[in-house]
Amino acid sequence: MPLPLSYIEDGSRPAFRSSACGLGESVGAGIVDTQLTLFDLGWPYEARDSLAERTRRAARARRRAVALSMNSNNRIVGLSRRRLIRGYGLDDYLTDLQELTAEPGTTVDSVLVAAPTRDGLTDPDTASFVMWVESLGFGAAGAPSLLGVIAHADPRDDGFGPAIDTALMTTSSLRGIRMGCAWHPDPKVTRFASRPKILLSPDFLRSFAAVAERDLLFEVPLYSHQLRDMLAPVREYPESTFVLEYAALAPGLFGPVGERTGVTAAARAELLRRWREDMAALAHHPNVMVKLAGLAHPLLGYGPERRGNIGSQETLAEMIGPLIDFLLLHFGPRRLMFATGFPIDRANATVPMLAGAVYDTLQPRGESVLRKVFRDNALSLYSHADGSKTAAQG
Repeated sequence: MPLPLSYIEDGSRPAFRSSACGLGESVGAGIVDTQLTLFDLGWPYEARDSLAERTRRAARARRRAVALSMNSNNRIVGLSRRRLIRGYGLDDYLTDLQELTAEPGTTVDSVLVAAPTRDGLTDPDTASFVMWVESLGFGAAGAPSLLGVIAHADPRDDGFGPAIDTALMTTSSLRGIRMGCAWHPDPKVTRFASRPKILLSPDFLRSFAAVAERDLLFEVPLYSHQLRDMLAPVREYPESTFVLEYAALAPGLFGPVGERTGVTAAARAELLRRWREDMAALAHHPNVMVKLAGLAHPLLGYGPERRGNIGSQETLAEMIGPLIDFLLLHFGPRRLMFATGFPIDRANATVPMLAGAVYDTLQPRGESVLRKVFRDNALSLYSHADGSKTAAQG
């Protein structure tokens, strides 16, 4: 079993709960999940859902799943070929939520849907993806409402501006974009970018103006050693809001992954040291927020077993608690947001385990902190990020 990080903190940790019991009462309303990734490899999606079209979609999904799972550069961590073929939709998410919502007073009121950053996992047309998400039934029959959609798009692409403008004019849910920036020097650690240091490139920094002028959020999934790269666009565009996904946690932080990452205790200690140093530097910039997602991500090195070796909520809380405490110290409670990270984190933890571990860590800080992290911060951020600047100009 990987070692918890509590040894790096002074003082004792509070007693841990075995569920998310008390979360709903502390938050005072339904929580907000800010990182749900939905995908269906059967794209493009037809308005008519005939038997023939369902058959064609299933065939497309099988072909794409085989291609993705066979190509080592396209490994999708935590998703089996069967899951790739089936996809992950609203019904799957509602099933995964059942154990959490069974807790007295605990509900998930709204969800932010993020497009996959891996090419091939979803329709590359921004408007089509957003319209597909809007058609899934959020807000009906007991499902959480849709707080917004973060689309996968690259501002360096020639057609970026027109594609985003079309999505803003034809849909109501687009809140921002994300792009695959995560690149690791270990060839066996999944790469979501074609090359390193994208965020530092002059073409990216120049083209990012198209994101800023549309008043869209920019969500950044990257690895911990890339955190310094993020400083360039953050400083260049201080009026834009950058959301750091998965807290930029380090592959191998809790155990060996890939070919040579996190193999020794000394290597893991260095990963932690660098993550803390670079996150503290980013925290000085008020236009950066952090999602508490990916806390059970397989790349962290929880173990080789099929469902990892976290084992319990208490173990998870012991491991991630010091990380959350560090983020809370440097970013403060107004710049952190809870997220399940599903379905990627599903490989190692249930929704109640994730929510409960975060709750266990934050509960000693009081209900005000819990409400901000589990609800208020997300509602404030994503309710205002609607591309209204461009929409008004159009």
